[in-house]
Amino acid sequence: MIILRYFDSINIFCFIFNLKNLFKMQFSKKYKIYIILSILPVLLILSGSILKNSLGEYYLNLYDPAYVYLINSLNLAQMSGYGVGHIDHPGTPVQVTGSVILIIYHFLSHTSLDIVDDVFNRPEQYLFILNKGFILIVAAALFTLGLLVFKFAGNILISILFQLSPFISNVILYGMVDVSPDNFLILSSLLFSAMLIIYLYKDREVSELSFKIILLISIISGFGLATKLNFIPVLFIPLILISKIRLKLTYVFFTLIFFFIFVFPAIENYQYFVGWIKNLFIHNGIYGTGADNIVNFPQFFRNIVKIITINYFFGIIYFFSISTLIYYYLKWNKTNSSVNTFKPLIEVRVLTALLISFTIQIIIVAKHYHPYSQKYMIPSLMLSLTALFVCIRIHFYFFKNRRENLIYLIMIILLLIWNATQFYSLNQYLRFQKLESTVIEDYIKDNYSQNFIISDLESSDYEKSMAFNIFYSGSQTDKYMNLLSEKFTSNIFYSGWADQFIYISDTVKIRNNILKEEKIIIQLSKFASIDKVRAKLIELCKADNIFIDKKIENNNGESVYEAYIFK
Repeated sequence: MIILRYFDSINIFCFIFNLKNLFKMQFSKKYKIYIILSILPVLLILSGSILKNSLGEYYLNLYDPAYVYLINSLNLAQMSGYGVGHIDHPGTPVQVTGSVILIIYHFLSHTSLDIVDDVFNRPEQYLFILNKGFILIVAAALFTLGLLVFKFAGNILISILFQLSPFISNVILYGMVDVSPDNFLILSSLLFSAMLIIYLYKDREVSELSFKIILLISIISGFGLATKLNFIPVLFIPLILISKIRLKLTYVFFTLIFFFIFVFPAIENYQYFVGWIKNLFIHNGIYGTGADNIVNFPQFFRNIVKIITINYFFGIIYFFSISTLIYYYLKWNKTNSSVNTFKPLIEVRVLTALLISFTIQIIIVAKHYHPYSQKYMIPSLMLSLTALFVCIRIHFYFFKNRRENLIYLIMIILLLIWNATQFYSLNQYLRFQKLESTVIEDYIKDNYSQNFIISDLESSDYEKSMAFNIFYSGSQTDKYMNLLSEKFTSNIFYSGWADQFIYISDTVKIRNNILKEEKIIIQLSKFASIDKVRAKLIELCKADNIFIDKKIENNNGESVYEAYIFK
């Protein structure tokens, strides 16, 4: 009996020991998964830091819309009756999140200044913090996406493939460095990819989305739509995947509800927003300008070619997706010709939905295309790796001796090489832009620090970036103008877009100050015409003539002039 008890004790001990080892093994495995899936989010943060350092201050090149979102976040951060002055995107989730970050950072700064004075004293520092906060949020979503993909797919390589989504294009990386809705478009697209993974893996026998998943997708859709209107094409994906009319209407209803919840802080500007949307639809030019014939078809088709050829990685995936669908239907018909009913793979439904979304995105962007329009493709660019994954899955369906992991590994290696080239080229571009802008900035500091300066709103000048905010200050316009007029030296700026001067203080006072000067300095970007500025100056000062002497021009087309006014 004693011997039996002894052996029982040994068995119990061994059982406990094995459980302990099993727990350690499971914990170790989970720990390794966390480490692996943390690599790309950490790399995203590091990439953002490197690119921001290469970019330099926002006022040099990326003042629009960074300073606009700074000022509107500041409006909301004041917490009491301070309305939003910018609703074009609409961008409200960015402004609300920005206001929270501003409040936290101002509190941690332990400054004696109130939040308005502190932001106006060091706007670049606050913009830096906003950008870091946004990137951290995106990195957290990227890590969560990796975990979710691993949970459902059970394959670490597939998780890594999905986590490469933000790195595949310079357009995405450029948007990530900015303080703009592009950060949250990246976030919304990552969350949408997660929903598609759940749809693909959760229950392949159930063709309909559950109400819980529809509600989650509605929240993401409402959030993405409130962030920027070019998220609209993504909203068609659930409408295609949901088969029942009742559930389609449920999705639309809740998406609209959450959209209005997310834009609520700016709801008082709805009339302007509706007018903005109307102009975008009716007119064929950029930002709702141009003729009212909706589409300029010759230019429209040229724009489509530009979109595809500039984003050629996306273009390859787009046409590969089309060819995959064609291949699937031809192959299926050939191997199942005797079957009367046709029920496509769930991957085919997802790929079809993605292709329709991509096509709508291309059409929308092509309608109002301009050199900076590539950023409006971000939702489709972000979802392109999801489409690539689905294409691979469809092709695997027809091959019994498939080597999925080998294919995924090859794709990851190729994408990493591609990502490295994209990052390098963007980093070099930003460094070049910063260097050229600094040439002008240093030249003015060295030669004209005491002179009266008129800057174009597109030029590399700090004061013009703050002045640009006046257009979007909402209920705080008068207050902010008074603060700026006390800080600025010239209080007059030129808008090449509108071909007019922007005044921060009294016009008569500004004119008298100009006439007192022996010479004034004009700083213009490549988008502004010195002849137009000269004409406006003659009109403002009632001058007989103005002599213009060009002093320097950088490789970005930005120039500095000396102007002598003759009465």
